[in-house]
Amino acid sequence: MGINDFGIRLARLRKGKNLTQAQLAELLNISNKTVSRWETGEGYPEISLLPDLADVLDVSSDYLLTGEETQDKNQKDEFRSRFINAGGPYRHKDIGFRWKQPRFRDLTVFNKTVLILILIMLLYYLSWVVMQLMYNAGALDPERSEGFLTVFTTIGLHIFNIGSKAAPIVAVGGLAAGLLDFYDRQSKVSIILLVLSLMVPYMINNFGWQIIDI
Repeated sequence: MGINDFGIRLARLRKGKNLTQAQLAELLNISNKTVSRWETGEGYPEISLLPDLADVLDVSSDYLLTGEETQDKNQKDEFRSRFINAGGPYRHKDIGFRWKQPRFRDLTVFNKTVLILILIMLLYYLSWVVMQLMYNAGALDPERSEGFLTVFTTIGLHIFNIGSKAAPIVAVGGLAAGLLDFYDRQSKVSIILLVLSLMVPYMINNFGWQIIDI
């Protein structure tokens, strides 16, 4: 069977499991429009999502790709290569997030942005703590380091404040886009990152700066 038969095979296997497109999408943490594009041949899943899709449909990845259990390695690699490079007028990459094996590259652009903003806030805070400890311990020359610390603190606080406001907005945007099927769903991750984007700046602003007596 050729790769163009994938959509027909996927629809048949899905219906055989008595799953709607929306139910299959929910299991894979993607939008139901993504499943629709797969079945109509307008787009294809990324290779990293195939094992999860095959598990849900209770078939092997080889059968999902070729319609048969491919044993020949060269033939299998050819199908995989064609599948990865298959084009289609899909709006965005079909990203699946496997909760048991989270990887940064599997996150949507919304969740990646939120995670980066949270890490920037934490990195700035930890850097500030280290510098204050060194300053208080006399490891830094007060006359030479005071100006640098002032500039570092001022610029860092601006970045921190921007991140603390932007991160929750982006997290809510990603969650809403997934729920409305404008983008792939990663609801669990979006909610966790939303909570972190609210908690991190709150904890630092209310308790973090008071840890060290400047």
